[in-house]
Amino acid sequence: MISFKEISQIDFRKPLLAPTVVSEGFGYKLALRFDKKENLLEARYAGNDNIWFNTLCYFLEGKNYLELKNFNKNSLKYFFQDDATFIECFEDFEQKVFHPSFELLNLALDTYKGQLRTYSELSKIVCRCSGTTEEDILSQIHEAESLNDLSIKSAAGLGCRSCIKQLEKYFSRKTIRRFKDVSNADWILKAEALLEKSPFKDLEIKSFKNGMLILSSRETMKQQEEEEITLALQDYFESLDPDLSVLLASSQALK
Repeated sequence: MISFKEISQIDFRKPLLAPTVVSEGFGYKLALRFDKKENLLEARYAGNDNIWFNTLCYFLEGKNYLELKNFNKNSLKYFFQDDATFIECFEDFEQKVFHPSFELLNLALDTYKGQLRTYSELSKIVCRCSGTTEEDILSQIHEAESLNDLSIKSAAGLGCRSCIKQLEKYFSRKTIRRFKDVSNADWILKAEALLEKSPFKDLEIKSFKNGMLILSSRETMKQQEEEEITLALQDYFESLDPDLSVLLASSQALK
């Protein structure tokens, strides 16, 4: 039986010729090559050396599509249950609800089956069958007259229906449309008026919800520049209300 330490020394970052599917995000790229019977022949990744991507690639090869869909953190935990090095590293890994290695695997498998979805750092995936994000649901929730209507409008919950419980929670909060007794629309109008007088006229207001004002830029920025502008925006919009949270949406596509 191979040890966790031995797997860490295998490099799965070699280029994969003619991959069947590629998923990208979090600074990594995962490439998979299937045969005609949906068996995974090869798995490779690009990015910084990462023990969890190495481990994932090692265990994925040779499995069929259904086995891959059922492969999760507990699968690793079962295999390495007596490996002291793994147990020590896994404690931190297990605490992360979303991890790049498994998220890109799920994205790749969804894409392989034609269920394309785009990954956004700002909006978590609620429905894997349709690729519907939290942002998609919130953009439709106030127009939905019922839970079923919300499901149809957002395309969430129409497949395996495992996300229905989450949809119910979103729908139960649909009446919360105000922050400090002012409608979201009024907050946006006030913010737009203030933005027009600011040094940040090239930015656009993307959304406002629950006291969070999200702006976006047409220009690509480096991470440090985005952080500096976000801090400046937070200070600037304090004049509108000190309790507002301001976020500049990332302008960089995940590579």
